[in-house]
Amino acid sequence: MIMQSEERRKYHVAGGNIASLICFDQIKTNRKGRFFVFGNLGSGWSGITRGNELLDLGQRYFELDFENANQRTINEYSETENLRDFTEAVKSFITSKGFELVEARVEAFFRGQIIRCPLETTDLSDVVNCLSDKEKNAIRVDISRQTNSPKQDMSTYGYSSHAAAMPNLHDMLLHNHGTTFNDLVIFPFTDKFQIPLEQVPTRLRRKVWAPIFYSRTILSHLDGTPDFFPSRRHFKIKSQSTSKLIQSLIEAHTKTGRQAVEKFNIKQDMFHLGDDRKFQIDSLKYGASLNPILNVLGHVPNIEKLNIRLMWFRVPNSAIMQEIDYLSVIDKDIPLTRISTSSWSSDPSCQIYCVETFDKQISAEEAFSQLRVMALIRENTEMNKIADLSAPAMDKPTLKNEKAYNEMIQTVQDKMPRLDIDLVAKQFGRNTFNDQVLSGLKKAQEINDECS
Repeated sequence: MIMQSEERRKYHVAGGNIASLICFDQIKTNRKGRFFVFGNLGSGWSGITRGNELLDLGQRYFELDFENANQRTINEYSETENLRDFTEAVKSFITSKGFELVEARVEAFFRGQIIRCPLETTDLSDVVNCLSDKEKNAIRVDISRQTNSPKQDMSTYGYSSHAAAMPNLHDMLLHNHGTTFNDLVIFPFTDKFQIPLEQVPTRLRRKVWAPIFYSRTILSHLDGTPDFFPSRRHFKIKSQSTSKLIQSLIEAHTKTGRQAVEKFNIKQDMFHLGDDRKFQIDSLKYGASLNPILNVLGHVPNIEKLNIRLMWFRVPNSAIMQEIDYLSVIDKDIPLTRISTSSWSSDPSCQIYCVETFDKQISAEEAFSQLRVMALIRENTEMNKIADLSAPAMDKPTLKNEKAYNEMIQTVQDKMPRLDIDLVAKQFGRNTFNDQVLSGLKKAQEINDECS
């Protein structure tokens, strides 16, 4: 929330998400008040500091390159726009903080090999080369049996799919890919989320990393004449944890004097802090979880969470057999989803490997042994575990949750129509790093323009 002081015309930010941190950072100095903390700062992008190490909470890389993007300015941004057209604004913000970006490898472990990741890069070149002639022919037959259904044809939507009403994810995958391609390339990975894809809106397919290819694109790759050349480069911060960006914002806000808010109330369009300060409700811009507001309104949130488990291990450089940045584990017999090395250590003799899984039962020893099985590290490498944490960290990307979230937004808007919640995603799932950076930049610009 941004609280406007009538006396000094300063804006105080109360929030916790990335958008609120960036908004406060970008407000002009002579208009900047204090930062009031609601919830956990930085969401999952602030990392965990342990001694001389900064641990990223899973795969944390910046998506700053998309093919066929039409780069636009922050003035044109809104939550309904396509993010690919605003990546330069995100990149400019990161580099403006003094961080140097370098390209990260985005790969997958598929059938015992490390290949370009078809799920995140949408480049099918490598994965198709791993298929047998029999499998390729089966995929061709599946696609040839498609019935004409423009509503389910991905080419009907193209780059406008982020704003289109489409059938559920399972049906879209089946229609465009056929059974065989999905069984070989897509489902071994998405099955690890343990969410029936019939329950997932197609718009949220990237929450489970399930790209939808045009049928003709799959066929063109099978025939050795690809018709689609994607550019989906990812970037990391040179010589630092990716979380260092948000950590630096948190540290800067600490110097300006931030204050945790433990209790508040809303009465007659006034926002009351626990220390008797109060502000007009229409001077607030909310930038944190809606749950505290909903609790005051007597509305019980009903969002189902997905429990994610993260384990971090120190690996000596001398034990590393295959350097990686980010690895999706497609093979279904390996109970891991992703492995990444973006965390930072002050010890130059080792790297930190973060292992992600939805398996609650697997031991840390067994998870670490998979790094040996995949030939990422030497067979005799001893385990050096840093931490093993589990948390309900992700909203399940389901139709049920989408409905519940829309009801939450509507409740706040109906009961508090004067409260501006532009720093909160109004559309379920529009809470990626890029989404939040752009929301924060846009809101700060509006404030600065108003003050100029």
